[in-house]
Amino acid sequence: DVIYNTFIQKHFKEIEKKCNDDILNYLLIPDRGPRKYNVDTFAYIIEHGSNTLPFIEKWISWIKQGRFDGGEKDNEGSEILYLKFNHISPSKQELFQPIIKAAHDHVYYLLKLSLTETDINKGLYHLIGMLHGKYKHAEEIKSEVLSRIYFDGYTNEQQLLFYKIEEGFNALIDLLQVPEEKQLQSNLQSVIFELYDLDNITGFWWK
Repeated sequence: DVIYNTFIQKHFKEIEKKCNDDILNYLLIPDRGPRKYNVDTFAYIIEHGSNTLPFIEKWISWIKQGRFDGGEKDNEGSEILYLKFNHISPSKQELFQPIIKAAHDHVYYLLKLSLTETDINKGLYHLIGMLHGKYKHAEEIKSEVLSRIYFDGYTNEQQLLFYKIEEGFNALIDLLQVPEEKQLQSNLQSVIFELYDLDNITGFWWK
């Protein structure tokens, strides 16, 4: 929870030195999921701790289990996941790379490989979360995910939403190159407003 997260960040060096096993036991068992600032605590421990592998593996398991897919009350929102990735310090990017890759692979699976209407909606939900959070890895998503989608099993509504999301990614990629440019900010915001009006299937706006 937020109190435990604040306590960990404030006293982490001393806690890790004196009771590292207690941290592992409390945070990993039982599985409390990513909500209620658990993912924030995990991110901090991975960035600053020495025994990071159990936290990386648990975070990846959350992604694979769909714990950032929205819908269920115990799930965390997709936007939170990508905001966390945005805030990783440059020196720690490599450490988080397995988690980032797991997220990208999961979105590709939902959009391309699952072929169920529900999973496609979840994949679209993730993409909207990326746009809303101004995800810094937008260029990778465009080349590794968006460019490989051919609408197998998509409804007309899903296709229309995907096209608008694709437009949003083009606007986001332009903005990330010149973040202070007001017109580029406005371009992205306009697409997000259009997505809000268009989207009746992902549940992103009803969180």
